[in-house]
Amino acid sequence: MQYTKRNVQDRFSAFYIPEPNSGCYLWLGGYSSRGYGQFWIDGKTIGAHAASYFIYKGDINGLFVLHKCDNPSCVNPEHLFLGTHQDNMDDMKRKGRATGSKGLRSLTA
Repeated sequence: MQYTKRNVQDRFSAFYIPEPNSGCYLWLGGYSSRGYGQFWIDGKTIGAHAASYFIYKGDINGLFVLHKCDNPSCVNPEHLFLGTHQDNMDDMKRKGRATGSKGLRSLTA
């Protein structure tokens, strides 16, 4: 089957529900062992958050897709932003997810 952006978007939107308190879109499909949603497209599995960014915002251009909300199951494109590997490491440390980190854990977008 050949995919168009529209039918990928339709299929993707069937796998999340909005969470009214946080504004997160919670992924209902499969998950990785690290708690990130997974989405199958063009014969491969990618992170659902990366798929969301691509579908709703555009190309990722080799960057990482990070969460403002710090919720790995969130696929709300407004909660996602692009960054480098170093940006991802700094974000993890700032939010207290890096090994040995004493950063504050943020749960808001």
